[in-house]
Amino acid sequence: SGETTVSEKNTAKTLGSGGLDVFATPAMILLMENTAAESVAKFLDENFSTVGTKIDIKHLSPSPIGAKITCNTKVISQDRAKIEFEVKAFDNAGLIGEGKHERFIIDKETACTKIMQAVSLILFILLLSKRLHPTPLQIPTKPGDWSDA
Repeated sequence: SGETTVSEKNTAKTLGSGGLDVFATPAMILLMENTAAESVAKFLDENFSTVGTKIDIKHLSPSPIGAKITCNTKVISQDRAKIEFEVKAFDNAGLIGEGKHERFIIDKETACTKIMQAVSLILFILLLSKRLHPTPLQIPTKPGDWSDA
């Protein structure tokens, strides 16, 4: 299980997800994802990790600054590399959030190679677009600027 304490750093007001000094939904989601990832990491070879791909949660109750938040996760299904979790978060008063979270087991080296290939492709496209359009395109803004050509 994972845990945190509500502080000014993880409130809705600070994180921009609302205007109140209560535990932010994005902070709860982060706690749920981290708890799920850590719960299976110990069973994976060091060359493997997991990545979050889906989360469907309900934030049921606000938690004030100072509240201790705990999170429990439970694997509810696994299909090859896909792992589905039930996630629940609690404060001192009870259940504050619940839902499902999905993670995939990945090979770190393969993932890094794919990321580098994607970055290389993006850089190539940017370089190519600069060669084709060395100066920024001028987009007409007034009807009289449009030509029939």
